[in-house]
Amino acid sequence: MSAWRGRVLAAFLVGAMPAAAQPADLPPAGWAQAWNYLVESVCVDARDHAISGTSPLGGTPRCVRTRKLRVGEALPYRKRDWPGAEDRARYPGGYQQSDSFPVRTSSGLAVLQTTDFGDDRRKFGQFDLGDGGQVAVFSDTSVSMGLTEDGGAGLQFFLGPNCQAMNAWVIVDRRFATQPAGDMVARITRNPAACPGRMGYAFTQWDVQPVDFRTSSGGRQGHAVLSTLITEHYGGHTIDAASNMERMYFTRELGYTRWERWQNVTRRPSAADRQAAVTFARTGRCEPQRPSPSTASEWVMIDCREWTQMAPPAAPGGDPASFWLDRLRRYPITQAMFPGAE
Repeated sequence: MSAWRGRVLAAFLVGAMPAAAQPADLPPAGWAQAWNYLVESVCVDARDHAISGTSPLGGTPRCVRTRKLRVGEALPYRKRDWPGAEDRARYPGGYQQSDSFPVRTSSGLAVLQTTDFGDDRRKFGQFDLGDGGQVAVFSDTSVSMGLTEDGGAGLQFFLGPNCQAMNAWVIVDRRFATQPAGDMVARITRNPAACPGRMGYAFTQWDVQPVDFRTSSGGRQGHAVLSTLITEHYGGHTIDAASNMERMYFTRELGYTRWERWQNVTRRPSAADRQAAVTFARTGRCEPQRPSPSTASEWVMIDCREWTQMAPPAAPGGDPASFWLDRLRRYPITQAMFPGAE
């Protein structure tokens, strides 16, 4: 293990909220409101057992009561995105599967949000090229994405002001416990050599709004209006100074529910970005939701995924919540963060 990776690991282990503050499956102290949006809910029977094949958006039997998914509990349903118009016959169930489940780390509870592709070359349920996810971690001051893995940059940490894997890619800060909306300027880098003196800025804002999502459950399509935490992460210290933005939607029913990528074509003029926005809009993969940022700059959305197609688990009693987590337990740099099986 390289020296800087060791320092990042050590910072994670000592910098997060202490495990003693996180008994059983209760959310980290002071973060119940955020936990409610980050972790997906499950339908339960009279004995409080999760009902396989049923989701908060529908299924058989009907969902009467819900609670949050617990650490190590099997996934009773799967969330998938919507295919583009050109692929609806070929991939009616979508291209990507995503789940939002709690895990126990060496520093307490965190939330894994997975991304699992299934297409001609890749299969749902196994780790393939491009698969991965992100880990939401809790500190005294914020909930943030501490690390991520995808097919582009691979496994990477987001380092905050104290050179720890937290307080950098912020979702909400401590004020979210008492008020739904807020903003801040986070400090962030993925390069340990730039920490702390040469870190970037990320203007971040969030609020809670009702959002009308299209849904599919049990073969029936419809719509559902869900209370949604919407958080925007800008690549600059102000909206207009940023060249790009990622917008994430979290719902109490499904956890991580939608993701969007936007480009500022005033800050960084690009014919390719404009064409990408036109091409993406034609696919119909995501219905329009929140408009572009209301500033002097012109913004275009070039990518989006919305995981609101409900699918049954592959296993009759639910699928194990181990996708990507098993991989994190094997990586030398992360295995100490995610020790042992649940």
